[in-house]
Amino acid sequence: MRYERKFRLDAESLHSFYFWLKKSGTRYGFKRAYEDRSINNLYFESKNFTAFDDNVEGYSDRSKLRIRWYGESSNVNKPKLEIKTKKNAQGYKTYCAIKSFDINNIPKIENLLSNEDKDIRYHLYQYSVPAVINSYDRQYYSNSQGVRITVDTNIRYKKPNKFNNFLLRGSYAILEIKYESNDYNIASDILSSLPNALEKNSKYVVGLSSMYHKMIVWTYLINILIFI
Repeated sequence: MRYERKFRLDAESLHSFYFWLKKSGTRYGFKRAYEDRSINNLYFESKNFTAFDDNVEGYSDRSKLRIRWYGESSNVNKPKLEIKTKKNAQGYKTYCAIKSFDINNIPKIENLLSNEDKDIRYHLYQYSVPAVINSYDRQYYSNSQGVRITVDTNIRYKKPNKFNNFLLRGSYAILEIKYESNDYNIASDILSSLPNALEKNSKYVVGLSSMYHKMIVWTYLINILIFI
């Protein structure tokens, strides 16, 4: 279980962050943790966009299913199935290695697995529809206290099983701070020292909204009417 705080930065705020990292980040001992790399995610949804609704509504207990791979977005090399679960303010991930596949001809997700446990089987039943692909470039920083910072840029989205180009979403970045519960105080100090007012962000919600805006709105309204 760990905290993950995501924030959206425009071009000016990103420049200010890099200035902070050079000037004040050394005070907290931040250094490059890994080489930069490209990350790709294929997210799955229910037919009623359950995971999207849970995220937008801010439910304290929610999860989402995705396949992640690194490098070229068109080459699904050594992919992993990830179940990302959030309980209150903390979250954790469950991983499972899967077979490679053609990103333009996505098979049924259960055909990519070599084995299944009960938790994975439940999520495959709950979220079986390929919904959105996103891709971005990530920088990694960490300090000796275990606090990690990542910066995602060149963020883009596309629909699965479509031979179309990625939809670029402008010149913004995502700053994410990750830390364990016993690092809460030092992480709070770091957050308060950052130079800009931070706006929360979910790449998943942004991507799905841009791809399926009308469909999501109608599904959301129908679900509301059902429960009235």
